[in-house]
Amino acid sequence: MTRAEMGDWYGWDELDVLLVSGDAYVDHPAFGIAIIARVLAAEGLRVGVVAQPQQAEDLLAMGRPRLCVGISAGTLDSLINHYTPSGKRRREDRYSPGGQPRRRPDRATIAYSSMCRQVFPGLALIIGGIEASLRRFIHFDCLQQTLRRSLLADSKADLLVYGMAEQTIVTIARHLAAGHDLGCLPPTPGTCRRLGRDESATAALDLPGWDSIQGDRQRFAEAAEIIRRHQDPYRGRPLVQDQGWCRIVQQPPALPLDTAALDAVYALPFTRREHPAHSALGVPALATVRWSMTAHRGCAGSCAFCAISAHQGRIVSSRSPASLVAEAQRLSTDPGFTGTIDDVGGPTANMYGYSCPRWHTGQGACADRDCLWPTPCPQLRGNGQALVELLNAIAALPTVRHVFVQSGLRHDLLLRDPDPVLQALLGRHCPGRLKFAPEHADDRVLHLMRKPAWQVCLDFLARCRRLPGRSPPLIPYLIAGHPGDSRASGASAATRLGAARLNTDLIQAFTPSPGTEATAMHVSGVDPRSGQAVDICDPATSGTIKRTMNRQRPGSGRKP
Repeated sequence: MTRAEMGDWYGWDELDVLLVSGDAYVDHPAFGIAIIARVLAAEGLRVGVVAQPQQAEDLLAMGRPRLCVGISAGTLDSLINHYTPSGKRRREDRYSPGGQPRRRPDRATIAYSSMCRQVFPGLALIIGGIEASLRRFIHFDCLQQTLRRSLLADSKADLLVYGMAEQTIVTIARHLAAGHDLGCLPPTPGTCRRLGRDESATAALDLPGWDSIQGDRQRFAEAAEIIRRHQDPYRGRPLVQDQGWCRIVQQPPALPLDTAALDAVYALPFTRREHPAHSALGVPALATVRWSMTAHRGCAGSCAFCAISAHQGRIVSSRSPASLVAEAQRLSTDPGFTGTIDDVGGPTANMYGYSCPRWHTGQGACADRDCLWPTPCPQLRGNGQALVELLNAIAALPTVRHVFVQSGLRHDLLLRDPDPVLQALLGRHCPGRLKFAPEHADDRVLHLMRKPAWQVCLDFLARCRRLPGRSPPLIPYLIAGHPGDSRASGASAATRLGAARLNTDLIQAFTPSPGTEATAMHVSGVDPRSGQAVDICDPATSGTIKRTMNRQRPGSGRKP
C-alpha cells in the first residue's frame, strides 16, 4: 500500500497493476479486492492497493503502474452501503477503519475513475466489483429514484468486468503484459465495452435502449427479461444496449471456476487480517467473517429480489472437502483462533455439492424454468449429506471445537434431507439458532419473489418440530414492501407468522437494488416474465407493512 513497502519488502521500483478499493484493505477471501490482488500476484505481477482514496493525489502513493488500474467500489454497492431503504444515511460503514462513515463517495466507481483519469492519463482503466457488475446496463438508482446509464458509460472507463472475475482479469492482464492495448482485446467472457460509432457486435441481441426506456418504463422490464435469459456462460449471447451517447456490448458470462480452480484460489496465502495501516482502528466487517470459509459459489435459486444469480450465476461450483479441511487446518494455527469456525457456507449454505447434468455437459442452466421455483427440479441433484459430512470432517480436527453454519438455508431443500442430516444441522452445527428464508407468508407475494409457497414453510416447521431432542430457535428472514406486497398481504403474513409461532427479528424493507427482477417490477409496474401488472409500495407503505409483520401475535414465541 506504500512505496516503502514496495522497496523495503519486495524491492520493486514500480507496480504492474494498481487496485483501487472503496473498502479498507483486508487480506481475506471474503473481500473481492483481496482475491483479485492475490490471483494477479500468483501470476507473477507486482500489485499495489490504494484503499479509500480521498483525493486524486492519494493514487500516486506508489507511482504510475505499468499495465492498468482496476477499480472496485468495495464489497457492497456504495449506495446500499451508505443508505437505508428509506434513504437515511447510515451511521457506520463496517468496511471502513473503525466503522467510520463517509470514507468513500456515493457511486464510488465513478468518482475513483475520475480521479484515475486525472493522474494517470492514457492508462488502461478497468472497473469491476459488485457495484459495476450490477450496474452494467441501464439501471435504477435508489438514491435519485431514477434511471441511470450503464456505469461503463458514466465512468468513462475502458472496460467493465462483471461477475466473479478471476479468469477474466488474468486474461486481460496477460493481454496487456504482452504489449497489447485494450482496444484490440478479443471478445472476452465476463466483460462489457463501449462500441465505436460505426462498430457492430457480431451475433448480438439489441436491448431496449435509453430513449426507448425513458419513453416507456415497461421497456425496462423487457430488457431485464432478455438479460436474465442470457446470463448463462454456455447459451448466453452478446447483448448490446444504447446509452444515449454511446452503445455498450456485454459478452456472455465467464465460465464458473471448476473445483480444482476454486480450490486453488482459496489456497492462496491470505493473512485473514486487515492491512497494518488499519490495525489501530480495525475493520468491523472482518470480525464477522475472519473465521469463516466459503464452501461454494453460485446459487441455483433465482429469487427476484436477489442479485446473486446476476453476479455469481445459477451454476453451483463447490470446493473439494480436502481443500476446506486444509483451510480449516491453516485457520487453526492462527494465534487468534479460539477453536470456533463461525461459518462454512456460501450464497445458500445447503447447496454445497449440488449439481445438474446440464451444468457439466455444456448446456448451462435451463432457460425455460428455474432450478427451484415453483418447485425443485428433479434434475437438480444433491442433499445436505455432503454438507454434514464436510462439517463433521472439519469438526474432527483436534484444534477445532465447533463448526457452525450461519449462511442462510433453503428450507425447501432441507425437506429433501433425511432426519439424521437435519438433526445434525440443527443439533451440532447451528450457533444457537437456525436461519432460513421464507421471505414472506403471503402466497401472491411469494410467487412474485420466486419463493416456495407458504405451505412448504409450514411443512418444514412441522418436520423440525417432530425431530427428537431440543432444536434451536428457527429465525426466518423476511422482506416487507416487495413489489406486490400491500397492507393486506402484510396483515395476512403477520397472522400466519404468529400462528406458526415464528419470531420476526429479521425483517428488512425491500431495497430496489440494481440488477434484480424485483427492481424491474418496481420500475415498470409489471412482472418481467408474465407482463402482468404489479402493485408497487412506496417507502411509507413498506414501513407500515414491516411494523404490521413485526407485531407479536397471541401464541407466538421465540422458540419453535
